[in-house]
Amino acid sequence: MSAPFRRQFALLFGKDALLLGRRAAAFISIVFFTLLVVIIFQFGIDLEGRSPVPYACPFIWLGSLFGGMLRMSRTFEADMRGKALDGIRLVKGVFLPLYLSKLLFNIVFMIVLELLMFIVVVALFNVPDPLLYLRAAWVPFVLGAIGFSAIGTTFSGMVLGETSKDLMLPVIAYPILSPLVIGVVKSLEYDPSGMKVFLNLSWIYLLLAFDLIYVVLSLTVFDVLLESH
Repeated sequence: MSAPFRRQFALLFGKDALLLGRRAAAFISIVFFTLLVVIIFQFGIDLEGRSPVPYACPFIWLGSLFGGMLRMSRTFEADMRGKALDGIRLVKGVFLPLYLSKLLFNIVFMIVLELLMFIVVVALFNVPDPLLYLRAAWVPFVLGAIGFSAIGTTFSGMVLGETSKDLMLPVIAYPILSPLVIGVVKSLEYDPSGMKVFLNLSWIYLLLAFDLIYVVLSLTVFDVLLESH
């Protein structure tokens, strides 16, 4: 990577991190909404006599999808203020570092959100041996965060400036993400007692393929989508 690329990437990523730190209320509201979704769905599950372990992954992923989509729809929100994005577009070769900085920031956000959901679900369902569960589950969760962030970042640029972007982005993104959503849940298998968790390598390889496809396609169309707004 060239020095100008590294400088642009570091500046853009640092800007997003600084803005999120100054607007902690936005992060707290997303976390609160996500917790509320998980708690509401938890009341509909009767675990009498059954292991809670198989339910952990769907609930963690469900909460992360809802909360993560709120974050994705605001990927370029700060850049739209004062027409800062118009100035960024004038910088030569800025689209690649801009996309990668947004992508990395959203991936980190998703992983943090998944960790918070993991803690909440472990507490709600009283999951035994949570560290052993996390040792297997972190792989599909990280792969899911990468693919979800790639699509979310790209299509956030597509709906840029739309007044109903909070509605449009999920409608556009969720159908495309459906193989990834299914893959994260299917990548974990359990023994007959439901207490031990194992990785399904076939689904892990599919998740890797989905991530590669999503990232490559996003890199291909991102500058076109952003230039059109």
